[in-house]
Amino acid sequence: MLDQRIPINSTQLGPPLSAFRFLVTFFGIGDEPVPNPVDIRFKSVSGLKFSLKSKTDAHIGGQRVGKPEKTGEETLTLSRGFIPGPSPLRMEIEIILMKQEKEVKPRDILVIAMDDVGFPMASWLVKNAKMTEYTVSGFDADQNGLLIETMQFTYMDIIQLSI
Repeated sequence: MLDQRIPINSTQLGPPLSAFRFLVTFFGIGDEPVPNPVDIRFKSVSGLKFSLKSKTDAHIGGQRVGKPEKTGEETLTLSRGFIPGPSPLRMEIEIILMKQEKEVKPRDILVIAMDDVGFPMASWLVKNAKMTEYTVSGFDADQNGLLIETMQFTYMDIIQLSI
């Protein structure tokens, strides 16, 4: 029988993606599950991961047989320059800080890696992410740096989407 698979070499796949062209989209403005078109620019994104452990199900033929199982919560961290003014995410943060909401609403977050002309090449959907920490960088009169806000979210599920 002939091998029906199509051979793929590294020149057909193209070069690896640069990590500095990306977009972040939050789904959910208030109670509506629509994309947030304002809060899309971030300086950095980290924590796109999932961890597995093997759960032993049975012994078959003297060997342990297990299936992979997710190990628990992961943390997604987003950082950006602090821009004063209203935005859906900023309004949600203010509501949380003023304790007007009893519970933080989970949001889906889409991270998209783009090529050098801005075409989407890969994406990850972080499901039901809840904000757990918000930090504004320190002030320093000796340096002319940007004020950076950092947000951390916990999540249980991440899906890599094909583009």
